Amino acid sequence: MSQGFTQPLPNPLPISRGGTGKTTYTAPTSQVFITGSGTYTKPAGALWLRVRMVGAGAGGQGNSIGGTIVTTSTVGGDTNFGSGIAGGGKVSITTNWPVPAGGTTSGSITGAAVLIGIQGGSGGGGHQNNGTGTIGQVAGGNGGASAFGGGGGSSLAASGTAGVAYGSGGAGAGVGGNASYVSGSGGGAGAYIEAIVQTPSATYSYTVGAGGTGGLGTNFNGGDGAVGLIIVEEFYF
Repeated sequence: MSQGFTQPLPNPLPISRGGTGKTTYTAPTSQVFITGSGTYTKPAGALWLRVRMVGAGAGGQGNSIGGTIVTTSTVGGDTNFGSGIAGGGKVSITTNWPVPAGGTTSGSITGAAVLIGIQGGSGGGGHQNNGTGTIGQVAGGNGGASAFGGGGGSSLAASGTAGVAYGSGGAGAGVGGNASYVSGSGGGAGAYIEAIVQTPSATYSYTVGAGGTGGLGTNFNGGDGAVGLIIVEEFYF
């Protein structure tokens, strides 16, 4: 089920609107969606909207032998509001070395006069381990950063941590002193969209992207990607 909730700001305060004859105003309201899908309905009287959303982060890869992935991590889910899509972060699926790309934006939101899109941050690449013992310990790649903050972090000879902020990628797993082992790459972050909707429709369909899962490694696992997010602010006269 969708989980949207209305967050009214403080009660309207009397103000002077010179030349309009209006002495009070309706304070902005907002709705936040952090999971699922459904239909957004514009409140009565709302004249324009500010929409911010981010796709979900991808999971980080586990460590492996020779770059052959044990169980791959999964991509982050796309987040959409109407026809605007903030794509989820990507993963490396053939070997742990390449840098996974962040999500990209596409489409548009009906009625939007201003719309910007930012690609999600790339995940860090994995590293080949050619040593043994303490010298051979290698960290995995960090998770990609979304517009809301940093991705998961990786340590030597340890599993990667989950994405920290909405839309960020999970970190890849590190490796211990085992020659020929490869640390995991971090997951890419979700893309970000911000739009000013001056002539909003009465309703919009929406979906919040689910975070990607971390991959299982030879002995250490990747961290999960963070979920997507939609924030809709509603403005009145």
